[in-house]
Amino acid sequence: MKFPDPLIRGKLVKRYKRFLSDVELEDGAVVTAHCANSGSMLAVK
Repeated sequence: MKFPDPLIRGKLVKRYKRFLSDVELEDGAVVTAHCANSGSMLAVK
């Protein structure tokens, strides 16, 4: 998969409604972005 340059770094805050996620950018702004449906994102502990 090819992505445009430059990519924007962010931290996943919350994923909801299957294909949406809230992402906190480096400048502190929180944006809603499309998230591929990869299934459960629960970590195995």
